[in-house]
Amino acid sequence: MNKPTGYDQAEAKSFSGGKPVPPGAYVLEILKAESKKATTGNDMLVLTLDIAKGEYARKFTEISDDRKHDCYLKHRRVTNTEGSLPYFKGDIKAIEESNPGYKFDFDESTLRGNFVGAMLAEEEYEKKDGTIGTSLKIAFLCSVATAESGKLQVPKKKEIDFSSNRKLQTDVPPPIDDSDLPF
Repeated sequence: MNKPTGYDQAEAKSFSGGKPVPPGAYVLEILKAESKKATTGNDMLVLTLDIAKGEYARKFTEISDDRKHDCYLKHRRVTNTEGSLPYFKGDIKAIEESNPGYKFDFDESTLRGNFVGAMLAEEEYEKKDGTIGTSLKIAFLCSVATAESGKLQVPKKKEIDFSSNRKLQTDVPPPIDDSDLPF
């Protein structure tokens, strides 16, 4: 292997991202808002967000820049079904209440730069190697005032449900019964 040009001058970095963001209520900034189609074909609003205030401000921007791919917080909300419409309206209300004078006019590009409160909660997922990891997800949006009130309770970690006979992938094959072989 050849030594890369600039190796000696380069600052060493790792992908650890430093101190992990703990679950809890945060004030987030909307970095991007897009209207998309869900896999079901329903209309969906996708918000890309980062923490706006406090010790962890811009943490997901920092991680995304270090890893050279999108590690931002995402909030997806289907907008056009009877069951999802009240939650979509609640999300919009939280954004409007958090930004005095702002009124959503159904142009998603106007959401960029606005603030909103959110609860970040832990959720388990299955890694490619079959082990269990934990990630931080947006549990719900709320007003900035609600997020800053100190009255919200952090939800319990959402664990993988194994009750449906679903098993984790493993690299270990099942044992072979060779008791009836002739040797």
